[in-house]
Amino acid sequence: MRLFNICWMLIFSLFVLTGCATTFLEGPKFKEANPPRFGEALVYFYRPNSTPFLLSPDLFVDGKKILELGNQGYSYVYLKPGEYDIKVTWSFMSGRPDLQGKIKVEEGKEYFIRSHGHVSYNTIVYSASGYLDSIPKTDALKEIKHCIFIKPIGIKPK
Repeated sequence: MRLFNICWMLIFSLFVLTGCATTFLEGPKFKEANPPRFGEALVYFYRPNSTPFLLSPDLFVDGKKILELGNQGYSYVYLKPGEYDIKVTWSFMSGRPDLQGKIKVEEGKEYFIRSHGHVSYNTIVYSASGYLDSIPKTDALKEIKHCIFIKPIGIKPK
């Protein structure tokens, strides 16, 4: 029985480490993107320092995966004016709830969407919370300046 428990813990540890292996971000710090072109809005997504630090949730816009939003990471996309569904999904091992919301974008405007949350636990209680917020540019620039650029999946930044 003891050997079974040791094996189980080793397997679990390997899954955790495998899931975390790609979350250490390297690259350029925040740099403002080019302004949106005619008929577009610019939307930044970012995650300031928040737990769980080693896991990266998937970020979806209208059901299409845009990126894995690593801790202290950011990215941006250009969208046509309209309303979009935003969803941030976490692995079951994170203990974090998935987040979702809507954003309505207008031509020529910039938006900053922050994914943030907190996980805490002690020997008795475990709690996890999460937030998906639209942040005013002046406040967002203070937080995002420390974030590392993450290239969106299947989208060329302009």
